[in-house]
Amino acid sequence: MLKTRAMEKYLDQAVTAGIKGVFLFNNEGHSVARTGKLSNNASVYGALMVTIWDTFEQQGIREGLQTVVLQNTDGTVVVLKICDMLLAIIADKSVPQGILNAKIQALAEHLEQPLNLLM
Repeated sequence: MLKTRAMEKYLDQAVTAGIKGVFLFNNEGHSVARTGKLSNNASVYGALMVTIWDTFEQQGIREGLQTVVLQNTDGTVVVLKICDMLLAIIADKSVPQGILNAKIQALAEHLEQPLNLLM
């Protein structure tokens, strides 16, 4: 069983200047853990992330897709698949993409083994 508060405390370590939120969604878009200023909108972001991810997978655009990066005028969203879940970081435009990639990779590396035990 996943301890949500412990997971959220761990994800909160990635929330620094410019990071608006860090989310872990199941494969249906339901929030497993969330932290940051945008955590109240987790259901909206979850539905969006899963829909985008599923669209890419269903159309066969990217076989073996691991990461999706979405950029707009407000900032960047980086989504990474880990153990049939989606890990997402949402940041404003002041955060370089390299920092976002490093953060999401570090989180994923540390979460992979514990999440595999749950699957």
